[in-house]
Amino acid sequence: DLHPGVMGISFKSGDALSGEPVVGAIRAGSPAAEAGMKTGDRVVEVDGRPGARQAEVKQALGPRYAGEQIAIAVMRDKER
Repeated sequence: DLHPGVMGISFKSGDALSGEPVVGAIRAGSPAAEAGMKTGDRVVEVDGRPGARQAEVKQALGPRYAGEQIAIAVMRDKER
């Protein structure tokens, strides 16, 4: 059975269309937590696709299934 994937993050801004994809919360034990993502990280790329807005990041993550591996690039303290 295929199940939708869950990365385990929520974004700070409530504006899903134009808001920056800055991580506001991370679910404990989630794939994001296990990968070392932190609150305040800004998602800049998903599997090589740039993501300057929440909508772009959500669009890149939407078709993924549970167990699929993805490459996420983040900006943290001005470093990628």
